[in-house]
Amino acid sequence: MCAKIISFTNDKDKFFLFPPAILCFAQILYIYANNYPNIPASSTAYTSLVYITVTIILTFLIKYFTNSWSKANTISITLILFEFHFFSVKRFLQSSLEDYFELSGILIFSFIAIAIILLIALSNRNNFLISPLFASIFSFTLIGFSSITIIKKHSQAFSAPQQDLSIKKKTKPNITVIVLDQYAGEESLKSYFNFDNSKFIHEMKSISFEYVEKTRSTYNLTTYSMASFFNMETLDVSGNISYQFENQMNAFEIINNNRFVTFLKKNNYKIYNHSIFPFSNIPATYGYTPLIVGMDLLNYHTTSQIIFRNIINTLYEKELFGFNMKSLQKKWIKYQYEHINETKLAFKNFRSDKPTFIYLHLIVPHYPYLMDSNGNPNDPYKMNDKQDKSLYIEYLKYGNSIVIPLLKELDKYDENAITLVLSDHGYYYFDKPTKEGIEFNNILFTKGIKKKIPDSTSTQNILPYVMDFIFDSTFKKTKDTSIFLQ
Repeated sequence: MCAKIISFTNDKDKFFLFPPAILCFAQILYIYANNYPNIPASSTAYTSLVYITVTIILTFLIKYFTNSWSKANTISITLILFEFHFFSVKRFLQSSLEDYFELSGILIFSFIAIAIILLIALSNRNNFLISPLFASIFSFTLIGFSSITIIKKHSQAFSAPQQDLSIKKKTKPNITVIVLDQYAGEESLKSYFNFDNSKFIHEMKSISFEYVEKTRSTYNLTTYSMASFFNMETLDVSGNISYQFENQMNAFEIINNNRFVTFLKKNNYKIYNHSIFPFSNIPATYGYTPLIVGMDLLNYHTTSQIIFRNIINTLYEKELFGFNMKSLQKKWIKYQYEHINETKLAFKNFRSDKPTFIYLHLIVPHYPYLMDSNGNPNDPYKMNDKQDKSLYIEYLKYGNSIVIPLLKELDKYDENAITLVLSDHGYYYFDKPTKEGIEFNNILFTKGIKKKIPDSTSTQNILPYVMDFIFDSTFKKTKDTSIFLQ
């Protein structure tokens, strides 16, 4: 029986181990492990099932036409490697040979390489590097490595603040964090947009919010800014390079499991995540976002998805088969309304015996500038113009108009709740030179904290001041700083 199990190339043997299916599972598990816990396990299982089913069907079809299990397995293995590793090859060629390879050139180069490998596979020569035996050894090694990675990440605890995180008071405050993405601060709005936002500031003060002036984000990009906000410290960003994959994944992991999450869990908070990130192992409820999050982390860089996205983009650009920017705009607006309505429903939990934390992250006034100040849809063919000042300000005004009623709704359920309204960073799509560092100029409004947070506080120190109030003590803070990431 053992001889039959390891006899991968014996076509007469009906009890062969299926190397392509194992390799497919190993590749998906490896991606899941690298991005754990930012990809939902259930979605990973479903994706694995789909890939394995397609692989098995494909292998049987190739066996039917070649009349050889060995060739069928080898061809399937080659296609799987192309599916999961084309992006890595593309990225390597573009970084090392960018003068010689555009995307079309890389595609041609890759398909030629695939053709050569397939010719070798279809020949009668035995090549260990593309054999089912080698694929199986590689797969089980990858599965073992991925499993160890998942176990290590699962058991790894983030370093918590030195203070005891248990609230001694009988009543634990409800907490809400509302993030308005890329909402510029007062200085930026006045100097670059020539816009006075004092009306909104007065409206916020009229509903008992404190306005913290001249606040600055710790980082100029969303993922890193929110990671530093929730972990209450600056991050270790290798080379200060934002687009480095390892840096991005580290920031995602910190947003999902951080010092503030530790505090919430320790005190038995009910957590509602209506954001664009996984938070406390609750998947992102994003509808549209410029970030790669959730399930997209699993399949975003696969060859089939790269081709699929290019086809969809072409359909939108050419407006074929009902694909157009107007329909996309309607879908994005729908997602935004759903986020707000879900948050309103979560407010009702404020009246329960269990303390509640709500995280709402709106892509407002970040582009695409979906609506004008009155909530009317903008021209769908102009909404992606990042540098259009008038569109940005109109969308900012729209954001003001939806935030005030939302906060009044919150007050109906708990007027003493701790509430933070802030932006992750300021506006940075400048079309001309501006004052250095103005992209860090963001906003912060607070309510439910008796002691005002000092002006000029940077993002990573906001929650420590909140913790000061909750614990009635001095919580550890770091030096206020702003770090520009490339």
